[in-house]
Amino acid sequence: MTTRRSDIVDYENPGCYHCISRCVRRESLLRDPTRRAWLLDRLAFLSSHFAIEVVTFALMGNHMHLLLRTRPDVAREWDDDEAVRRYEALLPRKSGVREGSRHNAAMPSARRIPANRGRAGILRGLLSDLGFFHRLLKEPCARLWNRVDGVTGHFWEGRYKSLRVLDDASLLRVATYVELNEVRAQASTSVVSSMWSGARRQWANLRDVLRDQLLRHGCHEQSVARAACALPWRSPFASSMGGDHSSTPLRSQATPQWPSLDMPLASYLHLVDLDGRRQRPDKRGFIAPTTPGAIEEAARSALRQYDRLCASGLRLARSAADAFVRRLAGAIERQVGAVAVAHTAASGEAIALRARGSCYGSASALAAEARRRGVVRVIAAEACPRD
Repeated sequence: MTTRRSDIVDYENPGCYHCISRCVRRESLLRDPTRRAWLLDRLAFLSSHFAIEVVTFALMGNHMHLLLRTRPDVAREWDDDEAVRRYEALLPRKSGVREGSRHNAAMPSARRIPANRGRAGILRGLLSDLGFFHRLLKEPCARLWNRVDGVTGHFWEGRYKSLRVLDDASLLRVATYVELNEVRAQASTSVVSSMWSGARRQWANLRDVLRDQLLRHGCHEQSVARAACALPWRSPFASSMGGDHSSTPLRSQATPQWPSLDMPLASYLHLVDLDGRRQRPDKRGFIAPTTPGAIEEAARSALRQYDRLCASGLRLARSAADAFVRRLAGAIERQVGAVAVAHTAASGEAIALRARGSCYGSASALAAEARRRGVVRVIAAEACPRD
């Protein structure tokens, strides 16, 4: 029997959810790159106004994965004016003002706010609600693309699935699974070529930091490696929750330890790359052994950008550049290797999750979730058997 959404989602406390949406009849309605680019722009817009963080994502030809963290605790801290401002930015027509209209900028915010101030408590709940987030993500594109295709009816197949992630280990496993969707489907050959996943954006962030550190320290691999390894994991989309809430680990003595990716960005990308190199029995796609690692590719791309920005006399010869890239990537991987070894030993076979239950987590986390729901037990999403 299907689990009710209200049983899965905790509307009062932060939580992480693996959300899956499929196109109707599983047709490849998202194969057009412009449509996936539209979804990325929309995700960036929504995450800048909601109290919901996009942990990672994967946009495929006929479905999409979103790993989202809800932050109702942050929404409760917003005052009435802030909650109304964010809601009106998301739905300007609901305020009687057309989006992009000159009246939108001309009308003083003080005149628009009173109409919704009495509903500020409700609006704060909406701004951390998974259902409202999906509605504003999926409804506009469904109307637009049905009009473009000259059809009517549903664009998305039923409601989205939402599986709760209960602990840090499960969050890392699910995030890695989502990141490697393009690789497993043979739509890409590496983390770097996975253009429609969060890992590609994270890789670009690491590359930019390496480039900036090269400009600061020059070709001194140890200094550049230390700076790169100090870069923490952040959401692939910039958030504007206010204060110091965005992308921070949720740790408190008064509350449970909500799942978090509390690790350096280089460690995260290295783990994703390692998992992508393992073959799964149910999928043909994997990263070939001869493909350069994500960190090595980031170092090589950063060095190319550094060469373009430097005077010609400072550029490295090709052989020297290759040697420097190998030394830099090796220095970074040695510093993040301990995390990779621990993860490799714990995960065993390549990650392959079957979304048959309502949550992911260890036995103790599942027991705690059952107590929260007031039931005897909860069904966990299964993992493929390991060899």
